[in-house]
Amino acid sequence: MKVSLGALTKLHEVWNAPDNFYIYFQLDVEFEDSKKGYELFSFIVVSPKWLETFLHENDIELGRGYIIMKDFDINLLEKKIKHIISICTANNIYETINNISKFFRYENDCL
Repeated sequence: MKVSLGALTKLHEVWNAPDNFYIYFQLDVEFEDSKKGYELFSFIVVSPKWLETFLHENDIELGRGYIIMKDFDINLLEKKIKHIISICTANNIYETINNISKFFRYENDCL
């Protein structure tokens, strides 16, 4: 099964300071052998400073769907996402979606 990064779309961002940011992304993963052609996932890139501030105001936060970066670099982010997709590719679309969902939030998740 051939799987690849289709699109990476920035949906929302907050920059409190250069080292304090939150960026919400939508990830389109393309499946060559699928009737739909792609599946949507989402994730949030946060800085350690943003996470520290968030946890100061909240008791707990679950980590799935978060990527933590000290300095935001879109090229490094895309490289990491492509690597994750490559290691998550399985024999069929369902196994691949399940594997990718361990890192990103799947559009059909019930969270």
